[in-house]
Amino acid sequence: MDRGVLNAIACAAFGRKRHIHSPTQEEPPVTITACQSRRPMLPLVLAAVSAAALAPVAHAQNQTYTYELQNVWLQPDSGQSARQLVGTFTWTFSPGDFENGRGVCTELSVPWGGYAADDLNITIETGGFETSLMGNWHDRGCDINLKFVEDLSPDQPSTIDLELSSFDIQYGVSYQGRPSSGSIVRVFPDCPGDFNSDGAVNTQDILAFLNAWTAGDEAADFNEDGSVNTLDVLAFLNVWTGGC
Repeated sequence: MDRGVLNAIACAAFGRKRHIHSPTQEEPPVTITACQSRRPMLPLVLAAVSAAALAPVAHAQNQTYTYELQNVWLQPDSGQSARQLVGTFTWTFSPGDFENGRGVCTELSVPWGGYAADDLNITIETGGFETSLMGNWHDRGCDINLKFVEDLSPDQPSTIDLELSSFDIQYGVSYQGRPSSGSIVRVFPDCPGDFNSDGAVNTQDILAFLNAWTAGDEAADFNEDGSVNTLDVLAFLNVWTGGC
């Protein structure tokens, strides 16, 4: 278990300097050097330790992030008004291997032709997003090639490369050109267990919650009953162990 979690739990439980033993024999005892608690909560220690111990199991599972096409405007070479390309996709990967994940488009609305994700072959890689129309159609087509300046990332947006990206959408009339703006941005779902809002549910959220709880911060009133007490810690841990 993260040593910082042990510190926070011991602080909340005992409210003063303590020595507690790590769960492995190789590590020395953890020293709590300075902590203040508004109330004792010894019965909570076992619940917190049990919850944090589940973290390695959860982290071994695949992770899925959601991204959206943000402000992607397609500008035809003909001088017609630009129209917006709207869509979202997921990226599923094994922990520590983000680059070799798999992208799946969940929603796409293409201007002019009215094409949607179900009509298209869609390839998503860390460096770009491409579409083509399924089947062979006369006067129909949807070739969109979006190249990213920065590779897809869990931490920062990826800007659309306006020079290398292009589109050719046909629906009786052909619309060809390049995007005039746009980026790929990660969407963070509403996830109460992600207390520090960093996009992941892990032991850092327990630390953040316990810090807020010991300070009496209203953000720690997790069950929204108007008071900050041990019931909020139990409510938070129940949500935290469920992930997102």
